[in-house]
Amino acid sequence: AVRRRTYTSFMADRTGHEQTTNGSVHWIAGMAVSCALLLGGAAARSTEPIPLKAQKDDAIARLRFASNLESKAIDEIERQMKARFGETSSVRLRDGGPNGGKQASKRLDQTMDALDFIVKRRDERVVRRQVLEQLLHSLDLNWKTGTLRDFLSHQLVEMALTESIEPPPHRFWKFYSYLSVALREVPEPGDDPIEFVLGYMNDSSVLDPRPPSAYMADRSYANGSASASARPITPEKAGDETDRRLRELGLLRGGPKSKGRSVPPAAPDVSLRYRPVPPAPPGPPGT
Repeated sequence: AVRRRTYTSFMADRTGHEQTTNGSVHWIAGMAVSCALLLGGAAARSTEPIPLKAQKDDAIARLRFASNLESKAIDEIERQMKARFGETSSVRLRDGGPNGGKQASKRLDQTMDALDFIVKRRDERVVRRQVLEQLLHSLDLNWKTGTLRDFLSHQLVEMALTESIEPPPHRFWKFYSYLSVALREVPEPGDDPIEFVLGYMNDSSVLDPRPPSAYMADRSYANGSASASARPITPEKAGDETDRRLRELGLLRGGPKSKGRSVPPAAPDVSLRYRPVPPAPPGPPGT
């Protein structure tokens, strides 16, 4: 009887354990499936294209932000202009004798040169703001299908044509044409069109635009929003620079090549090689 009770208890415990284990397994499996479904849904949502309206709102917001920055720059330039024009009111050509008149005339010329530069800066900022506002207005009204890059490239051609046939002054048609070609030909896959437009404007004057080929030649490195130019060097200089940096890091010994002779190669640095740990000394007797 004791054996039967023990066996029965054992079987009952085993059955309960198996049920508990099976329940845990099923719960874990269910959670794994749920997580997989959730992750799969998130991955599917991440690959879904962004709605055109959201893209349009984002592009308009960034163009408006850039336009506001131009307005702030214009306000600052106008404050500088006001200060410079104020300097002209203190010019006295007849005071201080002949030398005083010459010095006053020289200061006036310097002020005029500074004002000439400042006025040109203001003119450039003003037309940059006008370009941004025209792009913003055109994008808001006309972008209804296609990618932003294709739309801007096509729309810039239309804007150049409109600018060229309107009454003078014809100030922007060349910039629009250059920017259209640059936007179509220069960007790398994944580059942001709005950032590219702003980058080209920062590199090129609107009133005296830079050709796309020159911009492309200087655009050696890009990360989608900014670019930098590279200065080519010869392979020999590249090797010398690499050796110099390795020596600074302690990874290369010996000096650079001398003119007319070659320096023998340095002995390999074995200080960093693996060395086996020596065995511990024997302990006292009885240990």
